[in-house]
Amino acid sequence: MFVKRYIILQLCALFAHMAFSQAPVDTMPKISAQNLPTIAIFSYTEIPNYIRTTNLSEAVLRNKSNTLTDLLQENTGVYLKNYGPGMLSTIAFRGTGAEHTTLVWNGININYPMLGLADFATIPVNGFSSLTLVHGSSSNLYGSSAIGGAIVLGNTNSFTTGSGFDKNAVKTTATFETGSFNRLFGSITNFVGTKKFNSRTTLQWLSADNDFKFVNEFKFGKPVERQINSAIKQYAFMQDFDIVIGPRAYISINSWYNFTDRQIPPTLTSADSKAMQRDESIRLLAEYRYLNNGTTTVRAAYVHDFIGYDDNYISSTVKISTTTLQVSKFYRFDKNFSITGGAEGQYFIADNKEYQDIKTEWRASVYATLEYRNKRLIASTGYRQIFVQGNITAAAPTIGASYYFINTDKAVLTGKATVSRSFRIPTLNERYYIPGGNPDLKPEGGWNYELGVKYDQQLGAFKLGTEVTGFAMQVNNWLQWQPTNFGYWEPKNLKQVLSRGAEASINASYTGKKFEAKLFASYALAIATNQKIYDGQQGIAGKDLIYTPRNVASGGLTLTCYGYSLFTNVQYTGVRYTTTDNAQTVDGYVLLNARASKDIKLKSFTLSIWMQALNLTNNSYFNLPYRPMPLRNYRLGLTISFDKQLKNKSSNDK
Repeated sequence: MFVKRYIILQLCALFAHMAFSQAPVDTMPKISAQNLPTIAIFSYTEIPNYIRTTNLSEAVLRNKSNTLTDLLQENTGVYLKNYGPGMLSTIAFRGTGAEHTTLVWNGININYPMLGLADFATIPVNGFSSLTLVHGSSSNLYGSSAIGGAIVLGNTNSFTTGSGFDKNAVKTTATFETGSFNRLFGSITNFVGTKKFNSRTTLQWLSADNDFKFVNEFKFGKPVERQINSAIKQYAFMQDFDIVIGPRAYISINSWYNFTDRQIPPTLTSADSKAMQRDESIRLLAEYRYLNNGTTTVRAAYVHDFIGYDDNYISSTVKISTTTLQVSKFYRFDKNFSITGGAEGQYFIADNKEYQDIKTEWRASVYATLEYRNKRLIASTGYRQIFVQGNITAAAPTIGASYYFINTDKAVLTGKATVSRSFRIPTLNERYYIPGGNPDLKPEGGWNYELGVKYDQQLGAFKLGTEVTGFAMQVNNWLQWQPTNFGYWEPKNLKQVLSRGAEASINASYTGKKFEAKLFASYALAIATNQKIYDGQQGIAGKDLIYTPRNVASGGLTLTCYGYSLFTNVQYTGVRYTTTDNAQTVDGYVLLNARASKDIKLKSFTLSIWMQALNLTNNSYFNLPYRPMPLRNYRLGLTISFDKQLKNKSSNDK
């Protein structure tokens, strides 16, 4: 064990030594707002432009009280399995399961290692300066679990993005919101910045009873009832520092504390329950970047997760700590060729009584990507190899390209193609849970094929952007928990799954002197079926995966004039099968939401008042069977913003 850990540390040290010794000193640029290379700074892991992405940063600004669940449902064609307001919410991206999407925070995977997934209802979005949805296989970029896609949360360095901190500045934003079901939300964000130092502080809180009315369609007469045992309290604190420490280097320090205390409501077919769950996370990250003929990045992170659950019969707590070390180097040989290489080491310590004792596990990976680009073509090939305690290995090769058929000031037409392999390492629960866990499970893995086209055009005040992507993805050794003859469940590499479909989106805007209009629409088709069954249940071959809609769509229109703004949003979720033989379903549904706001500017202050109506048509619907969702409900809010450019104390401040 000691020898393997020593090898991991030496491997990371070797990459660090190679990175710092690549380029001669006299070729290294100095940091300034003008010459910072976007390719090396803006992205935590540069996302190749042949991969489909959706930038949701503007959507975060539109509604600061959203959780990640709200944001994705409102702005993307991605399905969220939602157990109710504030309750567990997981993603099904491109027909895959919740364990097949990676949640990335400033370059670090923050999925729960025990479960292999993230609960999006516990993720507030207001504290992030960038949020990107990465579509499709991306294990080469983010490692295990990035089969369906990845969601990248970022706290971007302000002095590298032209966001207003090229001069001394202070920005403070306070948001307060009240709504139906005794909902109370508050958030305060404070920015302080100079040319060499940025600080961003975010404090956020939320409470709600969630005792909404719903139509119980499973009782005679369909009576209107009220949800019980569904209250939630949530707090979050984020602190980010960015510091220039030399003419070619800076450091970033990020901290994030998240606390959620919520009741778990019973289903409509179960007895009254007093179940409660507490989720608590502490995330700490330090990053060092050195700019030369490329960029050297070193990250060290510590994440501690706690989950406590209590109900009428069970009381359990689990704790897990994850330590991560990353080293990477981006180096440009000339105007055409560049290479990125790196290594990552992770160490888990899991305290779960169902494991019988404390479990530890190490993982290490190495990766490299070679890129070629000219005026019309960008092509790259990459490879990631992961090594896991217990002689588990997996690989993620990829090759992709984009070609500019048209590339002018007014129009850009781009073709894209990708072939990649992705993988998922079995979770700690799947390997160590007693009874049922199996250390000998195989990693999931398979190939992903994509072909797409993107078109952007600008004609004066009018902008248009469209993108269409087709994909096919096969996942082998799909893991699934199955009942045994001994009264417990166990995970098995049960089947092969094929997911294929298409994604389409359009964004259009018109900007006049006093009037602005923005339109977006997104549609996703994902047909995910069981192709081969390795053990039993042969009758489900060819059937759709459960809780995976084939059709999901979302669209919105924003009209702004003289400080007044109206935003309308439509969401469609198609039929979901609830049994493996596809004999039972949950109906599809349409939701209509609207939001009206008024901005008032007073010198350095901006006052924004808004009212929002959710489920405007009072639709009775279920996201999951026997889990009711609220009828029409409202929110009313106020945001006060202060933005002040300060005079420099000295003209020598550079």
